[in-house]
This record gives sequence, structure tokens and C-alpha cells, in this order.
Amino acid sequence: MEAVSVKNLCFKYGDNTIFDCVSFTVEKGSFLTIVGRGGCGKSTLFKIFAFEDKCDNVRFFNKSIKYAKEKGYVGYVSLSLNYFKEKVAGDELLGLLKSKEVNSDKIKLRLERVIKKLSIDYMLYIPIDELSDKDRILLMIAYQILNKPRLLILDNVLCYLDREYMDVIMELMRLNKRCTIINITNNTSECLFGDKVYFLNKKEMANVSSLTDENFTGSGLRAPFELLLSSRLKSYDLIDKNYSQMEMLVDDLWK
Repeated sequence: MEAVSVKNLCFKYGDNTIFDCVSFTVEKGSFLTIVGRGGCGKSTLFKIFAFEDKCDNVRFFNKSIKYAKEKGYVGYVSLSLNYFKEKVAGDELLGLLKSKEVNSDKIKLRLERVIKKLSIDYMLYIPIDELSDKDRILLMIAYQILNKPRLLILDNVLCYLDREYMDVIMELMRLNKRCTIINITNNTSECLFGDKVYFLNKKEMANVSSLTDENFTGSGLRAPFELLLSSRLKSYDLIDKNYSQMEMLVDDLWK
């Protein structure tokens, strides 16, 4: 089943054409990264996913964007959004679980797990409007992990994270087992996470396992170092796939 279907999407700002018949699909349960050079329309695409409720060219689970949002099928993580209802971070997460009628005995366990995995215990009693951009993103990710949407759309947010980055990615990968994820990004290193990459300016889809530096240079992008290293090692038959994490690459080579 298709989680997302984009068919013949066209969009203009005045006389400036942003999209000219863009079409792609995202299979249910997959992790797609959308990347492209600056000005190719990544931010516009997110705004369509998030705000253009009447856009007939985009369907979520074969339903309209408006229907999917009203049913709670889709979640968003973006600094352009503010969907929090409470003033304090911890109260927001608690309120979400209570609104979903989670068993009171399980609320504490679910909260503790997410707090520990994302290392966000330091922010729980801080007013949300005083959080840094990084902390707001972590709070949004925690919110969506607890919310359990069928589709999660990230809007160029992982680049704000530092030491928490890999822990967050691992949590998103776990979430991906029951949730389709679309990561819209400027960071080409993020293309090595998940299943597929869509190069927006070229209207080209590629499997992560078969990515080469040509995919990036042909899109006016710089290939991530991890991909260049993986490609060189594959040419010597030392590995048989692309690696997103140097630690995993070293561990497999060491074996």
C-alpha cells in the first residue's frame, strides 16, 4: 500500500516555477529521504504536505491531506510549526499520553523510555517557549514517538542535533518499523539512512543500497564522505553495502 502518492504536482510562485509535474510514491513502512540543491523546492514541498489541505495531487494512504491530518495519521517535526498545548515540556508529553487514554500504569514506563532514549530529562520542567531550536526539535520527536502516527514528515531538522544525533536516528529507525518516514533535508549524509532517496531537482528515485557519488554530482550536490568511503571499499570487495555510520563500518571490517 502507498503511504504517500504525489502525482503531477505543479507549483508556482508568481512566474517562478517550483514544481513541474513532480510524481513519486512512498511505500507504507519505508523511510524516504528527499534531498536537492538549494532552491529546488524542498521547503515548498513540506508546506504542501503540512498546509495545503485541498491539494488533490498529494494523497496520504489514498486519502486527502486534510482527512489524514484529522484522523491523526500524519505527524510533523518542523521549526515552522507549533502544535504544543502546554507551557512546560514534561506536561506536554504527559498530556499527550493522557489524551490518548493510555493506561496510567503504562504512562510512566513509556515516558521514561523516550526520555532516556533521547536524553531529554534536562528539559522537562523548562517552559517550551524558552527551549532552543535543538531542544524544540527533540521535544517534537519525543512527542511523535509517543503519538505513533502512521506517517512522520521531518522538515530539515536533524541537522540541528549534535551528540544526540545517532540516538535520535536509531529511535526513528525503531519507529519506522510501524511508521512511514519522510525526511526532507539539505544534509546529504542523511541520505544513507532508510530505504530510498528522492533527488527532487532531478525527479529521480534511488535505493540507498545502490547509491553512488554520481547520484549526487548529477544533482549538483556533494556526495557524503561515508558514501565515498563505502564505494571505495566495495570496489575492493571488502564490504557489500553502503554504511551510514563509521562505527558500524569499522566493526564489520574488523570482523
